[in-house]
Amino acid sequence: MLPYAQISHPSPLYKGRLCQVDPIYGYTLLPFAQTYHMAPPAEPVPGFTDRHGFRVLQEHVQLSFDTGKLDILFLGCSFTYGSLCQPDSIFAQLSSKVLGFRYLNAGVGG
Repeated sequence: MLPYAQISHPSPLYKGRLCQVDPIYGYTLLPFAQTYHMAPPAEPVPGFTDRHGFRVLQEHVQLSFDTGKLDILFLGCSFTYGSLCQPDSIFAQLSSKVLGFRYLNAGVGG
């Protein structure tokens, strides 16, 4: 789990705010977050969340999926979330694109 200070205070690792403190889970991803993971010397890695706090491509931020019409739900850790991965290189995005599935990426880094 991420340390409380990393969630509640600005971090040099992120530009923008991705998480919020949650009394049950410790933290959750913020809805409609737009962040950049700073990992020098590499370029900053953008991250966007939808209204539920799921990681999405930038063009899907405003989409609201009916969960009854989803084909697949990805659950997991930072590998599923796609930490330090460009949004179009996350395995949830890549596999869903190949299969033609509608999906939600509910991965959370920790």
